Amino acid sequence: MNMIQSAKDQVLALTTAAYQKAAAAGLLPEGVTVTPSVEIPKDTANGDYTTTFCLAAAKAMKMNPRQVAQILTEQMDLTDTYFTSVELAGPGFLNFRLGSRWFGDTVACVEAEGADYGRNDTLAGKKYMVEFVSANPTGPMHMGNARGGVLGDTLASVLQKSGADVWREFYVNDAGNQIDKFARSLDARYQQLIRGEDAVEFPEDGYHGDDIRELARLFYQQEGEKYLDCDEKTRHDALAKFGLDHNIPKMKTDLARYGIQYDAWFFESTLHESGYVADSVKALTQRGYTYEKDGALWLATSRILAENLKKAGKSDEDIEKLGLKDDVLRRANGFYTYFAADIAYHRNKFAVRGFDKVINVWGADHHGHVARLKGAMDALGLDGEHRLDIVLMQLVKLVRDGEVVRMSKRTGKAISLTDLLDGYVARHYNQVSDFGKFADPLADKCLVMAALCWFVETGDMVGWVLAVVLLREFAVSGMRLIAVEKGRVIAAGWSGKVKTASTMVCICLMLFGIPHWLNLVCQGVILVTTVYSGVEYFAKNWDVFQENK
Repeated sequence: MNMIQSAKDQVLALTTAAYQKAAAAGLLPEGVTVTPSVEIPKDTANGDYTTTFCLAAAKAMKMNPRQVAQILTEQMDLTDTYFTSVELAGPGFLNFRLGSRWFGDTVACVEAEGADYGRNDTLAGKKYMVEFVSANPTGPMHMGNARGGVLGDTLASVLQKSGADVWREFYVNDAGNQIDKFARSLDARYQQLIRGEDAVEFPEDGYHGDDIRELARLFYQQEGEKYLDCDEKTRHDALAKFGLDHNIPKMKTDLARYGIQYDAWFFESTLHESGYVADSVKALTQRGYTYEKDGALWLATSRILAENLKKAGKSDEDIEKLGLKDDVLRRANGFYTYFAADIAYHRNKFAVRGFDKVINVWGADHHGHVARLKGAMDALGLDGEHRLDIVLMQLVKLVRDGEVVRMSKRTGKAISLTDLLDGYVARHYNQVSDFGKFADPLADKCLVMAALCWFVETGDMVGWVLAVVLLREFAVSGMRLIAVEKGRVIAAGWSGKVKTASTMVCICLMLFGIPHWLNLVCQGVILVTTVYSGVEYFAKNWDVFQENK
């Protein structure tokens, strides 16, 4: 059951009933038929739902919309409905506020429908593609890709719940300028391993990360000096293939660990190899949207966008102010640009694979590319304006020492998705939550106490040692609880960590049935570290108790 739609239907029913009641009483003209909208206001200060009934009906009634709205609010009965109040606002809006009944019915609906809650057939029969992340395969996935991954995968799931046939896709940019830089970077590191760091200059615009050094090392281990004296193209092709064959499976693994699976990984290189990029550019030329200048082939982007803006009602003067520019599709050297490949890729989505709607999740730094790509689809007759949607997300911002640090694979300044998943980032920058500081030591204590109690039960530990350990744990935990009440969290100290580590080692040894003398040594270690760490905790945090005075 769609509770939002149910609320909208009830708003319309209440408004219609109030009108009929007012008309029967002679307060409003009879026979007025309108089709008002019911929306959810952007600002909750304007209620939970609003309707334009009064604005739509006022002209036919030849009355002021606010006057109509006032009469309807007076005639409206909200008894046993989802709403607690209806208010007149603005030029004649009726704003409704939800009551507890709607929330109670919603919870009951969620409980009854379980995993199927929210499922509907709104998009049944529609074929959707969601393309997201699509990071360059020239380095490891980083934190910035994590945001796009969650957004794209969640959006795809919502569309599936709405009945659409959804296809998740990752576009692999395994061709073009970035791959050339990737190969040149690997080549420089490869030759440096053989000839020395100072013998080969590293390209300024190359990839400077340590992952490039590691890939070059792995390539050298596998191939040796085999490619040192061959021609540059052969060496670059071999290095690029080796690097991509290593990086792409790792990207898939990292995203799978993150809970994201794709229906397909689409490779840009297939568009070039099949001739589809050239064919797409030819299609634009046949439609009259390209021209040659300075040896290059250009797309008349400015004309395409201007035509669309005129259809939307923009004046020539307004369009002139935008400073629209054209785009190169094929360079003077004969190589196609990234934009040409992107046009071919999206043409493939619509014309070849037949998707009704294509949604791309991009970073905000690609905002200038949105209108150009939609325009190119329009020029191909594929209705990019309505069939292609671009979701722009803000980039992940990292701050170090008070300054923003931009992540970049090229400069090597990036925190990998693997590090994020493994918790390395939090540990490295000491970014631990208050709950983590409090709960982590407690988890260790539960494990240790269970083992020590078992040793006492089997006769492998004397009871008074366990009593000392228990006394220390209760005392320290009690102090932590007092600190929490005062808004302070006491994290595990160095001596506490030594105590936990040494106790764990001793427990492991005792589990293997060690000699009696070594068993006594282990009990002694547990006893000494327990007492010492307990005394240190109280000595360092005694002010927790003094604050009560």
